[in-house]
Amino acid sequence: MATRKMKSALRVAMLALFLSACWITATPTLSPTTFELPTQTITSIPMAMQLSSLRYDGLYQSVRQDDSIMYLRFYEDGTVLSVGSTGNPEQVAVWLNKTYRNGSVGLYVIRDLVLEFTVTSKEGAVDYTGTINGEELTLDIYSHINGYRATSVYHFVEILGMKP
Repeated sequence: MATRKMKSALRVAMLALFLSACWITATPTLSPTTFELPTQTITSIPMAMQLSSLRYDGLYQSVRQDDSIMYLRFYEDGTVLSVGSTGNPEQVAVWLNKTYRNGSVGLYVIRDLVLEFTVTSKEGAVDYTGTINGEELTLDIYSHINGYRATSVYHFVEILGMKP
C-alpha cells in the first residue's frame, strides 16, 4: 500500500515538474492522490513546439531540378492543399484555397514530431511523411500515380494579408 502511494506521489511530482518546465505556469496542490491546476497561464512556447508547428499565413514551396515549383498550403482544421505551378508564391496564394478544384487535397496529422498526409487529385494519391524544422519541411514523397519517390525540402514563404 505504501509503495502505491509513493508511486502516485512521484507521478504527481513528475507531472508538476514537467508542466512548470515546459509552458504552463501553475501552483499545483499536491496530495498522494490528487493534482489540481487552479489557474493556467501560458508564458512561453517550448522550443520543441515552435520547431514542430506549421504556419498558416503563407505557402511552403519546393523548387525541383526541372525548375517546376511545388506548393503546399496548410489550414488549422487539418486540410492541406498541393499544387505545382510556374507562378510565384504571391500569385499562387491568390487562387490556391479550399475552393480551388484542380489541385490535390488531403488531411494532415502531426504525431511525435512527424508530419504525415496524403493528397488526392483526379489522377490519384501522393503520400508525404517528414519533419518540421522551423519554417522548413523535409518530406519523403511517394506517388501512387507513377511510383515516383523523392525527398524534398519545402521552405515557408509568408504572404502578407493571407488569412489562416
